[in-house]
Amino acid sequence: MNFLLGGVDRKLLAGIVGRFKMAGRLDVRVVNGKIVVFDMAHTEKSILRLLDFLEANFKGKKWNFLVSIMKNKNVNGVLRPIYRVANKIIVTSSSVERGFKGKELQGLAYEMGMNLSVFEQNGNITYMSLLKKMGRSDVLVVTGSHFLVGDFLKTL
Repeated sequence: MNFLLGGVDRKLLAGIVGRFKMAGRLDVRVVNGKIVVFDMAHTEKSILRLLDFLEANFKGKKWNFLVSIMKNKNVNGVLRPIYRVANKIIVTSSSVERGFKGKELQGLAYEMGMNLSVFEQNGNITYMSLLKKMGRSDVLVVTGSHFLVGDFLKTL
């Protein structure tokens, strides 16, 4: 592989790549004085990585999740790991047709033994309402769908 890098300084390259951030992926922001983590996790594996990140960076905080899931995803694989650690989970409708409605997600979760809240209003109203209710020890985590995360990041 050395021939591919040529004369590139490997330490410099590793440092640059190590600092690379993708909007919407383990993306921590302070919004109206509140901590919000945006993550496009939509598979069980990516949700577990998100939870590892939260544990490493926000241990001792209350994690409140706003979740939307596409119909072609494993709802149990996404919600079950979150349910085990969340202070609160709010499901909401996706902005696209191929996503579950919030009430549908709530019903599926209930069938799996999970009791979740649902917020069906406009995404921005949902988001701002959740931010207002958050305390100093809370972290809002917006996840489950590229579309949900993208909708909120557009407003920032």
